[in-house]
Amino acid sequence: RDRLQTLCEASESANMQVPLDLLRLYDALNALQREAAPDDMRAVAAVRQRHGTSGRVPHISLLEAAVLFSSITGRDVTGSLEDSEFRLYLDFLHLLGAITHSNAAGLEDIVVVDPLWLLRQETAIVRRPSLHPRLRHARQSARARCSWSSRRLPWARS
Repeated sequence: RDRLQTLCEASESANMQVPLDLLRLYDALNALQREAAPDDMRAVAAVRQRHGTSGRVPHISLLEAAVLFSSITGRDVTGSLEDSEFRLYLDFLHLLGAITHSNAAGLEDIVVVDPLWLLRQETAIVRRPSLHPRLRHARQSARARCSWSSRRLPWARS
């Protein structure tokens, strides 16, 4: 046990200092991914109420993320969503894979707090044959060509 403790103390990641506000923001965003709990903070409950659910919330707006951040830090960043610390925290959580957020035009207002939900949505689009008419037509043509009943085997005698 002492050896394990010595190894942990020598580790860089064990001694890394992380801002408490970042950890609290991570916890708040993580709380939205699971079912409502009595110990959820008021801001998380308010987000759920705005989305009309007591369950999971897969994505929120940038403004809702700023409201969460403001309730955690006590600093109002909702007036300027370009607050450098707020954006830095969002970008860091995105790099960790905890959330999905893009600074690209048109996508900057969405913060996906459940990246697996986003992946399932993308998979549903890619795998839906009705959205790919050319592919569906190609499959049907290939099936017709390979049908044993309509195809004469090359080695069979006439």
